[in-house]
Amino acid sequence: MFLQIDRQLIVSGFSYRLLLANFPKRFSLQLARGVFRKYWRKSLVVMQGEEKGTHFQKAYEVLSQVYPIPAISVGANTVLDTLIAVMLSQNTTDRNSTKAFEQLKTRYEDWNQVIEAPLRDVEECIRVAGLAKTKAARIKELLETLQKERGELSLESLRGSCTETVEKELSRFKGVGLKTMACVSAFSLGLQVFPGAYYYLEV
Repeated sequence: MFLQIDRQLIVSGFSYRLLLANFPKRFSLQLARGVFRKYWRKSLVVMQGEEKGTHFQKAYEVLSQVYPIPAISVGANTVLDTLIAVMLSQNTTDRNSTKAFEQLKTRYEDWNQVIEAPLRDVEECIRVAGLAKTKAARIKELLETLQKERGELSLESLRGSCTETVEKELSRFKGVGLKTMACVSAFSLGLQVFPGAYYYLEV
């Protein structure tokens, strides 16, 4: 991830290591820095773990001056609905994932029916979102686990929880990574997190 703040180019340690890993023969550490200086004409700051909080806080302050902070309607959708919608959005467009989610909600009256439905039927229902076989299996496994552990298909107990608690609960499920957890935390729970991915070049 790259940020440009006060004419300074900042790159996460992960992205920097990814660059070096992909081009081990073409770039040494110093050459990689030179490449960035050549094209950006700025020095490069490699952001390490202990520095992330400071840089992200500064990024928040800069962006909030340019873009008004919108009022988020927390609770408009259930936490479980949001989680499944975000899982469907992986590796596809918003248009396709939205269509897949709407088809899923239209075909099945509730998530209990998704559990009872044959896997192949669920796959066909969300095929437009891509990776249907994988996504359908993970969604059914998520629902079955919740039903077995809680006796109900709900994640509303996460409301009011801290980020660490949300991550601990959701990271147990296949297909739920940091970005997915951050989206659920921000869009459904109103937590102050910043969903992002390593391939974002500029914010």
